[in-house]
Amino acid sequence: MPIARVVLKGTRHYCASSASRRGDLRAGARLVLIAEIGNPYDANAVEVRLALTDEKLGYLSRQIAPRYRQRVQAGSITDTKIVSAEMIRDRDGQQQMRIEISVAYQGSETDAHASGYPAPRLNADQLPNGPGVYALINDVVQRSYIGSSKNVKARVAQHFRDLASGSHANALLQKDYTMQLGEGFTATVIQRLQRPEQCEIAESRAIAASLRQKQKLYNMTEDGQGSARARFGTTIEVDASEAISDRTIRPSQQIKTGHDAAATAGASRGSSMISSKPPVALNPQPNPNIRWWWIVGGIALLIFLLRGG
Repeated sequence: MPIARVVLKGTRHYCASSASRRGDLRAGARLVLIAEIGNPYDANAVEVRLALTDEKLGYLSRQIAPRYRQRVQAGSITDTKIVSAEMIRDRDGQQQMRIEISVAYQGSETDAHASGYPAPRLNADQLPNGPGVYALINDVVQRSYIGSSKNVKARVAQHFRDLASGSHANALLQKDYTMQLGEGFTATVIQRLQRPEQCEIAESRAIAASLRQKQKLYNMTEDGQGSARARFGTTIEVDASEAISDRTIRPSQQIKTGHDAAATAGASRGSSMISSKPPVALNPQPNPNIRWWWIVGGIALLIFLLRGG
């Protein structure tokens, strides 16, 4: 009987935190999967409830929900329980419960992959238990994810567990994995290392070498460490779902820095504003000589009239 392990979604919006404070989210606690009806955001939504209190803890991810909804409706789910629950910070810095569950269901052993997809070829015999640089390869679209770890075999296995549960942090990698039903993915070791502290430098070099060879990558940064310096050093900022090798630009396209471009734009705006203004008419200053001529003329006219013309 297949047993899958998946990670719940949306736990911060429901009762997971309060249930954890009460101590109800212990390993082995029974859960119930429910095919939710009328969910406006996901027609295949499957909610997960704590059997003891009937509190909602979260949902199965959108990617794997359709297969589990079919199993719930067919009555083939035999057992669901908590594997682990811990408080973590998400990518936005907000705290939420990470709840991993196991789901046992009736089916063939070949369907034991968490999402019901065929298990990927891990090449486990070739992956070291020690430090090294590895690659997850999508043979269908010829795109790779390069990473490093002090324990390559364990880290690669974690990657595929996250992909299977629909919770992998790399959105583009997760999207392709889901669309291909998990097929066409392999893992291989690029370089074995002697010491764990060599991992970051070796990973960065492997990514750079792949970019020079015009290979497509799932990696979001050039050093693999998520730093802003590496992310935008020789690339343009785009949506995070795009891979770095899809947005590399030529140095000739970066002749003007952001400051120079802003200055040029400002100068151009300034000149256009000046040229577009209509000329301002200045008020003429009165001529004192003309004023005295009027006074003298007025006096002469008055004397002429008094004398009777």
